[in-house]
Amino acid sequence: MDILNERYKQNVNNKEGKTFAYVFISEAKHCEFLAEVFKKFVHTNALNPMQNISLRNMEVEVVSMTANMLNGNSEFIGNITTGGSESIFLAMKAYRDYFLSKNPDVDRP
Repeated sequence: MDILNERYKQNVNNKEGKTFAYVFISEAKHCEFLAEVFKKFVHTNALNPMQNISLRNMEVEVVSMTANMLNGNSEFIGNITTGGSESIFLAMKAYRDYFLSKNPDVDRP
């Protein structure tokens, strides 16, 4: 654990207001909650919803909350992605598919 502590000390303390991006400071109670969630789910994988039903249920809840925020209806669908590239590719595919649904005469968007 000493090596982990040494590595952690190399980071800039984001609570001092000296960083410009990727800083999300939460109250201690919220951080404790996140640590507990992480401990429970760190070894699960959302790629198999038959095994990890809890993650599938969380995904459904998040998609539903997002639909509600965007005034979506019961036809609103979605999924959660876990990486920058994956998220970007799926967003591009969704937009391409939407474009093609509105412009059926275009065969090579």
